[in-house]
Amino acid sequence: MRPDETVPVLFRDIGPEATVRLLRGGLERLAGPMTPITYLRTAIYQEPYTDYARIGRLVLLRPDEIEPWHSGVAHIFIAAASRMPSDGSYGFVPGTIPLAKAASVLAQAQNVEDLREAFGGREYDEVRRESLSELDRLIEECRRVECLAVPLRTIFQTGSETERSILAVELEKHGFDETDLCAAWHHLPVERRALMKEVLPKIQLQAS
Repeated sequence: MRPDETVPVLFRDIGPEATVRLLRGGLERLAGPMTPITYLRTAIYQEPYTDYARIGRLVLLRPDEIEPWHSGVAHIFIAAASRMPSDGSYGFVPGTIPLAKAASVLAQAQNVEDLREAFGGREYDEVRRESLSELDRLIEECRRVECLAVPLRTIFQTGSETERSILAVELEKHGFDETDLCAAWHHLPVERRALMKEVLPKIQLQAS
């Protein structure tokens, strides 16, 4: 970063479980447990996936605190994963709010109190409660599906060529493939999630 350069408001998709920790006040790290670098993005960046569940994003109101630098990709910044912003300088942006709008209304915000007021005070409190409830439901749903999906992913990873081919054909009958099994649960459309909950138990029985 140049000495005279101002870092814009930065956002990060931290996933459903970490977002729950953010909302409950227990977030201790911005990056994954084994990742040495934290990736952050501006509101302009277009994510290469669709967050169908609209889980929301973490926002850094004073990103200078973690001393980010340019990643080399437009609108992407990175920082050492060991750096954590100070309490009150980061918060939650509901998934119903476009990030361009969030960046605009939070441009002058310095702390979570400013963020809360910018998003409507009590109205924001209610959205947070609803988001937390929906995230809890989403995570529990994902855990149930993972019990079915993990054995099938294992076949693709370590099974014989015959086993992989049989499973691929069976998935294809229902319009699925290995990519669906490996996708983040909240990146799948609601209808696809519903179909997977119905179909995976049947495929697992056939594969076992």
